[in-house]
Amino acid sequence: MSAAPLKILVATDDSSHASKALEMAARLARQGSGELAVVSVVNLPARLAASSGANTGWGDVVMESLEALYGQALAHAQEKLLSAEPGLKVETLLRWGNPGDVICEEAARGGFDLVVLGSRGQSEIKSHFLGSVSDRVMHHAPCSVLIVR
Repeated sequence: MSAAPLKILVATDDSSHASKALEMAARLARQGSGELAVVSVVNLPARLAASSGANTGWGDVVMESLEALYGQALAHAQEKLLSAEPGLKVETLLRWGNPGDVICEEAARGGFDLVVLGSRGQSEIKSHFLGSVSDRVMHHAPCSVLIVR
């Protein structure tokens, strides 16, 4: 009886720490015949989210721009993973909300065995030791968490 493939969720915000997390996730997937999903979470400020339904139109433009930007980050991550491991099965997920909460929710929804993320993201100044997202995921994910430095 062979073991089921390792299901890995790796988070990216296109930062240097996220890049290291992608490399580690690819290595783990290759060693364990794993499946990878890459998630990128758009953290829409509450004020913008509240105004996006207004008739001003600018909120929609900003949201579309953010979706395109994060979509490019996901495409870049997928390309990087497939160049490191050509036969790897990679799914990309673009989500909206609080990154820490959304990553935990996605890990539970997808039945992932492991979440891999960088120790800090693009907003490094928010926390002294671990980034606020990695701290949140470490304490609330329904599975094991690997934080890459």
